[in-house]
Amino acid sequence: MTKDEALKLALEALETCDGGTSWADPYQRFDKNLVIKTIAAIKQALAAPVQEPDEVLLKFYDAKDYPGLVAEMERHIERLQAKLPKTPPFAHQRVREG
Repeated sequence: MTKDEALKLALEALETCDGGTSWADPYQRFDKNLVIKTIAAIKQALAAPVQEPDEVLLKFYDAKDYPGLVAEMERHIERLQAKLPKTPPFAHQRVREG
């Protein structure tokens, strides 16, 4: 079940209770104000546009376009790799036995 399907199912369930009594338990009452607020929140979540990951990354890194962001990340990785030692640390070197 997707997020939207779950929200639609919850919205349908809330809209049917309408702040009255439960069909399963006539003594159980619902807070009508809470039901109304929850219905409004679910409708708002369903209506919100889906942000693509690219848009989120661009906003986070304050980049103008995705290819520019990727190029900058590649340059950053190259700079980090340049700082690494050219030979592996001693613990990773093979030891020859004579």
